[in-house]
This record gives sequence, structure tokens and C-alpha cells, in this order.
Amino acid sequence: MSDRVAAPTPSNPLPAATQPQAQAQNLLTAQHVASQQSDNVAHALAGAGGGLLSMALTYPLVTLSTRAQVEKKKANSSTLDAVKRILDREGIPGLYAGLESALFGITVTNFVYYYWYEFSRAFFQRTTNKARLSTLESMAAGALAGSATVMITNPIWVVNTRMTARKREETLPAAETYKNAM
Repeated sequence: MSDRVAAPTPSNPLPAATQPQAQAQNLLTAQHVASQQSDNVAHALAGAGGGLLSMALTYPLVTLSTRAQVEKKKANSSTLDAVKRILDREGIPGLYAGLESALFGITVTNFVYYYWYEFSRAFFQRTTNKARLSTLESMAAGALAGSATVMITNPIWVVNTRMTARKREETLPAAETYKNAM
């Protein structure tokens, strides 16, 4: 076997990457891809930041909603009664039970969604050679982004729901005994 490369001939030309026009086109394509990735990340970071802020401001409402779903005796009481019950048992920190995982979860969820939406949208624009997507193409990009988001972030939300719902159990003596046994 020889390490020599055959000289170019009309039937065996140089590879396209060695031709100046092809190199310039490859450079433009690489710059476009890098620019698109930068846009994807910028949109994803903006979405993550917005989600983080909104979750931090509205988390007590999320706690009330989650607790209402898991506490049976809540069914016959008002929202104000639920707030009083949580404050009596756990104090103000009880309204923020599970906040850390929720902030992490919403940040990851929004980052993933916006990144994949921008990626999908750019893919549809490249394949259809359109500057603006149709409604159906936009919906497809959103569906792809939503599917990726659910598959990647569902475990985070399961943990968050458990942390929020079980905060009450941690304050009970039996739960402390169980926790210490582990």
C-alpha cells in the first residue's frame, strides 16, 4: 500500500475543498451555522431567564395548586384557608417548598424549548428556502420543540412535584423517623 495521493487528472480532479470557490462557500456556510447557533442560544437564554423570573414571582401560587391536588381535605376549603394552613404548619418558607427544583426546572425547560424551536424553525427555513414559515411549519417546529422539552425535562418536574407535595410530611415526626432511618 502506498501513502501517495494520485495527481489530479480530468477523470480524478482535486477534492472540492481544495478549490478556492468551494473553500469560500464552506466558510460562508460555517459562518451561517455559527450565527444560527448563536441566535438559538441567545433565544434559549432569554427564555430561560424569563421563565426563572416568572417562576420566582409566582411560586406560592404553584405551591397552593400542587398542594390542592394532593391534599384531600383541601377540597372543601378556600384558597385563603389553604394559605393559612400552610403558614400555620410551615411558615412562609412553606409557600416556597420545592422552589429550588422549580427554578432549575423552568430554566432548563425554557432553555430546551426555545433552543429546539429556533433550531427546528431554521431547519424548515433552510429546507423550504423561505424567509417566513407557514402556520403549519411553525406548528411543526413548536411540536418538535415541545416534544424534546417534555422528554428531557419530565424527570425534573416529577422531583419538583414530590418536593412541593411532601414538604408537609417532613414536618411530621413519623416522616422524621423515616428520614433518619435512611
